[in-house]
Amino acid sequence: MTSKAIDVNGKVVYIKFSNLRYSFALHLIKSKIDLSYIQEFLGYKSSKIIESYTNVSTKDFGAIESPFDSLLGGDEI
Repeated sequence: MTSKAIDVNGKVVYIKFSNLRYSFALHLIKSKIDLSYIQEFLGYKSSKIIESYTNVSTKDFGAIESPFDSLLGGDEI
C-alpha cells in the first residue's frame, strides 16, 4: 500500500505503510521504549526485526550514559 505525498521541495514522493511503521519504530526505540512493547504495539511477529532496527545507527552511542558517570557525579576520569 502506498500513498502519494508532496515533500518540502514540491516533489511528489510515494510513501509505503511499511516505511511509516519502520520510522515510528525507530522513534520509539530512540525514546527508550521497551522492545517488547514496540513489537506488540506495531504487530511484529518476530522480535528479531525490532532488534535489527537498533543496529541502524551507531552515531547515537555517544549519548549513552555509563552507570559509572552517575556514580561519579558526571565527572570524567
